[in-house]
Amino acid sequence: MVQLLSASHNRMEHENYVRKYSASAGSRFSKFFRRKTSDTGARQSHSFDDLICVMRDWRRYCIRSLTRVQQGKNMLRILALTLFLTFLSILAGCQEGSQKSSGPQRAKSAENRPEPTTAELAMLRDAAIGDTAAVKGWLEKGVDVNMRGDSLNTPIMEAAFAGHLETVKLLLDHGADLSAKKIDGETPVSLAARHQDIVELFKNVLALTDAASKGDNKAVTQLIEKGTPVNGLNQFGQSPLTEASWNGRTETVKLLLGKGADPNIKKPDGQGPLSIAMAQKHQDIVALLNAANAKQSKETRMPASK
Repeated sequence: MVQLLSASHNRMEHENYVRKYSASAGSRFSKFFRRKTSDTGARQSHSFDDLICVMRDWRRYCIRSLTRVQQGKNMLRILALTLFLTFLSILAGCQEGSQKSSGPQRAKSAENRPEPTTAELAMLRDAAIGDTAAVKGWLEKGVDVNMRGDSLNTPIMEAAFAGHLETVKLLLDHGADLSAKKIDGETPVSLAARHQDIVELFKNVLALTDAASKGDNKAVTQLIEKGTPVNGLNQFGQSPLTEASWNGRTETVKLLLGKGADPNIKKPDGQGPLSIAMAQKHQDIVALLNAANAKQSKETRMPASK
């Protein structure tokens, strides 16, 4: 703003100078020509001196004018550069503020989670080294298949990154979630990019979910016989059973339950096959799921009674 006012003041001063000096120079020229036409001899010599003085004045005027014009151009350049740098500073500040605001939110989501237990950390370690038997033992003891480590990493992330196919299959059979993300945004799918066999397995999980949602029982059967885990949650947090229940695919629900689909495995939002079928008012599917839950509860109690 100070530079703008200074430039404006210089321009006004320059205009006043031009008007004043133009009048003075014009007066000198008029005197010179009057003397030249009215006088002779010595008068003509004196008029020639006046002409030299006038020309010198005009030379100084031109030099000063050019200097002031150049100063004005420099001032405009400085002003444009200042505005440009100010714009860049504001833009950088906005980006930095956005990064700072998103960073604490991710950190806070990690901080709000309870510290992993000793058993959970052990299962995370065993998944990373591909000890499938040990991981199975922890799952049978009730350790959450989708437990989170310090960086929000899950067992299937560790197994997928290290390329342990059998461990990945086991975790998917128990409802491992492929839509889970670490603090840095990595998912099981992105972490498995170097291991083509695991990448293909994840594609089959997605295909199985899609086939179940459409009620394509032939494709469902082929994918399961191909070794695709029936309980895995795909990249969108969906399982074959939740999608079949949502879309009212009664025969597909029967097929999935017969192939070992777990009616208690829920999506990341907490909705399970039964709550979804009830919300959609698919009463035949509700009956199938209730019967499957009762059977599962009975089988769980039998070892305890023995």
